[in-house]
Amino acid sequence: MKQLQKTSVSEFIETAGSLLNSRLHSGQIEGFACTSYLREVHTAALFNGEMHSKAPVQRNMPFEMQVSLILPDERSVGFSLGAISVPLFNKMLDFALRQAVILEHRIKLRRQDRYPDFRLASDRLLDLFRDGNGSEALLQMIEKLEKHAARISHPRLMNRETGVSFSFCDKTYFDSAGNHAQEISASCSAGCTFALEDTTESHSDVFGDMPDDHELKAVVDEAAKNLILSKVQPLESDSQMPVLLTHKAVIDLLDQLVMPNLDTRTLIDKTGAWELDHIGQVVLDRLSIEDNPHLEGSPFSSFFDFEGTPTSPVKILSDGKLQHPLMTSALLDEIEELRPDWKGRFALTGHAESVNSASFTNVIYRLDCPALDSALDGSYIQIQNLTGMSLDPLTGQFALDAEGAKVFIAGNLKYSTSLTLRGNFFQALAHASTRAGALERHYNQWAPSLYTRALSCVSKELAQNFEELQN
Repeated sequence: MKQLQKTSVSEFIETAGSLLNSRLHSGQIEGFACTSYLREVHTAALFNGEMHSKAPVQRNMPFEMQVSLILPDERSVGFSLGAISVPLFNKMLDFALRQAVILEHRIKLRRQDRYPDFRLASDRLLDLFRDGNGSEALLQMIEKLEKHAARISHPRLMNRETGVSFSFCDKTYFDSAGNHAQEISASCSAGCTFALEDTTESHSDVFGDMPDDHELKAVVDEAAKNLILSKVQPLESDSQMPVLLTHKAVIDLLDQLVMPNLDTRTLIDKTGAWELDHIGQVVLDRLSIEDNPHLEGSPFSSFFDFEGTPTSPVKILSDGKLQHPLMTSALLDEIEELRPDWKGRFALTGHAESVNSASFTNVIYRLDCPALDSALDGSYIQIQNLTGMSLDPLTGQFALDAEGAKVFIAGNLKYSTSLTLRGNFFQALAHASTRAGALERHYNQWAPSLYTRALSCVSKELAQNFEELQN
């Protein structure tokens, strides 16, 4: 990254701080918090092995600054700008001050003693941006990815696309409480998409290091997982067989049916399956959920949040018991106002992404049930991808489509099919038949595969009549 760009950003941040401090000393504002992001992104994509003229290698260096203002009379306001411009900053600041509104619970800035210090990305990846070799390494990386993708064949395969990007971020935080923190991170993402006549199969991943050849091959293999030569037919008598949900399918169900209920705002407003009074109680048997922003080498880890609070690992659910939701200062203040007897029970977690919302970093799901072992030698329906919107987080009930589901008989693939998976996910987690596999990662989430008899499959009419293929 050019030194000129770094210098101009540093000077702009210093000027912005001085302008905000002058408003602070004049009494116009009572406090402020700022976060700036300077990014450098290199991207490239290949279509059937060729680089399209409309999608060449690209290099972008976007800048963004987010500003939160605490004003007298319980007012608050925020704004963001995407240009390094002092006149624009002043214009946005004046406009924001005129738009301030009264908030019952505002950001409460605290002087921090220290911030965590660990490795967010490998030196090898960071050196690409220090040395200016990002574009060259990008082309080498996508060539390796494309070699693996080009080996995949299928009678109905129409197109394939591979893509790689390198991303660098210099994130700086400062506020009126005297806190100042910086976070230097980098990541590499790789993705592969196969377009068939009837469906599209894809997979992508993000790394905090330069992915090796094995990891690039794994991206392609995961995208090609359902491109298996098999008979394609409607689901018939096999519909009563147990279901094997891959870790990706499990994460999808957790994201849509469980995680919305654990949002702190939802708990306070009583708009989910559970509420504040359920804290300390078992709400979902067997399931444990932990958010850990301190995983070294993960591109999803972080040192601090929107409010400048140091991040910390949080056990949200422990063996089904609701323990500690993710907190912002405003949410914590509101909870302690609603429940004075809970004062001191919870702490800021460093996950704030705005005044009233928190975001997850590295999420680990564990299920306390027997391990999945010999079940895969039997007969089952394997489900990888789920689509649709028929689900209810309040009850755990859902009915989602699964294209390309695989039916295994005595451990051998018999045919592929399209079906609707339905049932109650909450009950499936606690069902006596449920077995859990080893934890596997999908982006920033780790979850086991699940084998269960608690969910049922219903046949769908296939969109097209396909020619049966020999195994």
